[in-house]
Amino acid sequence: MRADFVQYERRHVAPLSATVTLEPERARLDLHEARLCGIAYPLSISATPDDMNMSLHITAHKQDLDTAAHCLSEERLLLTGEFDLHADLSTRGERSDWLRNLRGPVQLEARDGRVMKFALLANILALKNIADVLRRNGTQLDERGFAYRRLIVNGQVGENTFTVNQSAFDSDALGLVATGKVGLLDREARLTVLVAPFGRVDRLVRKLPIIGYVLGGTLTSIPVQVTGDFRDPLVVPLGVAAVTSELAGIFERTLKLPAKILAPVTTIPAAEQRAVRQ
Repeated sequence: MRADFVQYERRHVAPLSATVTLEPERARLDLHEARLCGIAYPLSISATPDDMNMSLHITAHKQDLDTAAHCLSEERLLLTGEFDLHADLSTRGERSDWLRNLRGPVQLEARDGRVMKFALLANILALKNIADVLRRNGTQLDERGFAYRRLIVNGQVGENTFTVNQSAFDSDALGLVATGKVGLLDREARLTVLVAPFGRVDRLVRKLPIIGYVLGGTLTSIPVQVTGDFRDPLVVPLGVAAVTSELAGIFERTLKLPAKILAPVTTIPAAEQRAVRQ
């Protein structure tokens, strides 16, 4: 089967190319070409009277992030730039079991764009500790958004959950790394995030990291916990102990800064500390 496009409700798949093979006690669908929101979704489904298996290979290379984010999130997420996406997913069982049995790795990298609407990031930046540091650094964040260099997300799908093995956001205004989990059905997030707002001196350190050793830790880092609906989560500050070696390692690998120049904020209002413990 070939079609220039297929429309299902608000989703527009174009083009579409597929083969269906029918045999005794077995049927197979191979979706050779299917592009939705600028992303290719090659798909294979094999079915017998007793079982059904599906494998899905999602790929995108140097695609327009603005178009894809607008399409997939129904305008809840507005980002520009270009992105690469790779995912190798598989599942089995009856249709009602497909999401629960879904397994496989996912890798996303976006580059050189602007953030205009991203509730998760906006809620983190609205936290008083972080907003105060950004304001002291002279960083202005408004409806025009702000530029970023790189956004990466690497994780694994399994048991109705997307596990974030490592995620990082890199811009002139701040660096951010995160680990944790997000539910695929309920979208409930539980993430630990390390935020490092960058000032003028920090930007110099980024270009010449050796200066960080001389200054003895110039990058103010603020750990926070993100919980609730991923589309509009709750963000609360955490204590210094939340800056684990795992988070510091991600910070060093992805943002290209030595972890030893991080200087965690140690002053958290008592009321906020009680909220974290609860």
